[in-house]
This record gives sequence, structure tokens and C-alpha cells, in this order.
Amino acid sequence: DMHGREPLKSFRDFLVTDKNFLCTVQELDHYPDRGAASYYGALSKTDSGTPLTWATDARHRILAYIRPEVPVFAPSIAALAQLPADHDVIVSAPGLPAASQRQLERPGLRVVDGPVRLDGLLPDCDVCINHATRGTCSAALLAGVPVLMLPSHIEQLMQARAIARNGMGLGMSGNFGPADVVQTLTRMLTDSSYHEAARALQDKYRGLNPDHIADRLGDENRGFHYLTSE
Repeated sequence: DMHGREPLKSFRDFLVTDKNFLCTVQELDHYPDRGAASYYGALSKTDSGTPLTWATDARHRILAYIRPEVPVFAPSIAALAQLPADHDVIVSAPGLPAASQRQLERPGLRVVDGPVRLDGLLPDCDVCINHATRGTCSAALLAGVPVLMLPSHIEQLMQARAIARNGMGLGMSGNFGPADVVQTLTRMLTDSSYHEAARALQDKYRGLNPDHIADRLGDENRGFHYLTSE
């Protein structure tokens, strides 16, 4: 090729690298039996989106990031709409039509058709509901917030299993209805073990700054040569 290297014979060869950069923490690794590895910390961004604040008199505060186009959206949003009015629920639903947003909102349930700022909400959040996405789960757990996960594909399912193995949340998959979501959410709100496990992770990595991960990768890997197409 243009770099004087032999063409790859299979896609598998493309995955054989000189070094792996694991931008996560060990507890969130999809592969629990990876063996010796260097973990650089979880990448997550929490300072973008609509800024909101919790109701001061709420008994429970629940943040949900769920996408309208996935099948689990319908039972999940129906479950959240059934919660008592003393629960403050904020739903981030990117792409949700304005008419649907207005139809869903009620006292104690706010719906935003885009991302919300996590840094102002996670410190006082009781449970974060999401699709077991790496960024959202990392941000929530490193803030000491357990997660209720609704994976929609295999990578998310693997992430949900890793988190559940460490007792920091629960995952739901397959066919389930609003009552199942309410039951699982209630279990997480009343069983302190999930919060304790998430707070233990927060304490362990309290000094971790996601903004410094790229600098650390560069500093520790000087001398590597990266091929470009230029």
C-alpha cells in the first residue's frame, strides 16, 4: 500500500494491535476475564445540554435517558408516568416530537427532547435510567448513582451485565411492561445495596478527571508512530 506495508489478509488482523487503550475502569469492563490490562479511566461529558434543577421537596429523584425510537421507550415512559407525584422525574428523550412531549408531561414528570446537563443533576439523583450506554453509565456511577439499564443491542447488554455483576444496578431486556419497570425501579430505590456499591466506585475513583485522560494517553505513549492517509 502507500505506506509500504503488506495488505491485511482478514479483518481479524486489523484488530491485532501493538497496544490497547482501555478508556474505562475495570469494574465497567465488558470482559471480566481480560487479565492484566491498563485502564485509563472512563470518558464522560457532563457539562452540556439543558440545565435543570430538582424539585426541593421530592421524595425520590429519577433521571432517565431513553430514546423514543427503541421498543423499550413505550413501557418505560408509561412506567414513569405512573409514579407518585412526590417523585421528581426528568426524562431526556432526544428526537421526541413536541406534541408527544406535551402529552407526557405532568406534575413530577418533565420531558426534554434533547440532552440535559448531568453535572447539576447527578449529585442528588437516586437512580439513573438509560440504555446501558458507556458514557451515561460511567457518569452516573462515578457520581455514586446506581443505574437501571434497558439495553437495546449486544454491546449495551454486555455493559449492563458488567455493572450488574458489581451490584451497581439492574438491567431489563426482552418483553416487559410498565409494571415490570415500576417493580424494578422500586427495588432499586428501596434496596440500599445498589447505592452503596455505586458510592464505593465513586470513592475509589474520586480523583479521576475525564478531561485529563487524553493528556495521560499522550504522555505515556510517546514514541508510538501512527499511520495516516495523508
